[in-house]
Order: sequence, then structure tokens, then C-alpha cells
Amino acid sequence: MTDQLTGEQRERQRRRRFWGVLGVLAAVVAPIGGVIGYNAGKQGLEFTQALDTLSPSLLGWLAIFYVVALVIGSWRFVRVIDEVELADNLWASAAGFYCYAIAFPCWGLMAKAGWVAPVNGWILLVATYIVAMSTYAFRKWRAR
Repeated sequence: MTDQLTGEQRERQRRRRFWGVLGVLAAVVAPIGGVIGYNAGKQGLEFTQALDTLSPSLLGWLAIFYVVALVIGSWRFVRVIDEVELADNLWASAAGFYCYAIAFPCWGLMAKAGWVAPVNGWILLVATYIVAMSTYAFRKWRAR
């Protein structure tokens, strides 16, 4: 039946699948942040302190759930995107990787030298996300 669809109809279907996959992924992964955020807010703690208050088994299950959701969600996402979206995501992923690959060893060496505080993995993770999302946004903006 899809042979009889117009290009606009196929594009609408593709866009619907695209946002559907992203919506399901967000709905599945968001509760992890919700559990940790609720726990932190309830006890007036910072993120890493809130993690310390959760049971080891809950932390383990949250990690497993996160990995499974991200792997399956990413696999589904790649199946519904077009080559332009794939290229934008590859550029963003590469920029995020380079950010981490440069920042981690440099920060670690400077920490060993006593110039800066010890490496904070959460700061590196957020910086990696910011670089990747900024690269993605720049590519989308440039394409317009």
C-alpha cells in the first residue's frame, strides 16, 4: 500500500515514526532521572549524594534498564531516520566523543600535576552532551 502514497505522505509517516521513537525512548528513560531527582529533592541533596542514598540493587537495576532502553531506542531510532538525520547525528556523536577524548586525559593529567581538582565524570558527561547537542543544533541551523 505504501507504493501508492505521495512523497508528502511518506515523509509524514517517517516523521511520525521519528518522533514516536524519540517519545517512547524519553518516556522509558525519564523515570530513572525522576527517581533520582525526586530522592534528591525530598532529602535536599545534590545528585551524587542522592545516588548514595539509593539501594545498591536499585542502582544496578536502574543501570541495566538505562542500557537496555538506550540500546533498543537507538537501534529503533536509526531504523526510522533518513541519511541527512544520520549524518547530523554522526557529526554530533563524533564531536561529543572528541570532547570527552580530549577533556578526560587533559583534566586527569592536570589533576595529577595539582593544577585542578580531581576529574569529575558527571561534569565530563554533561560537557560531552552539550558539545554533541550544540553540534547537532548547529548542523540543523546551518541546513536551513
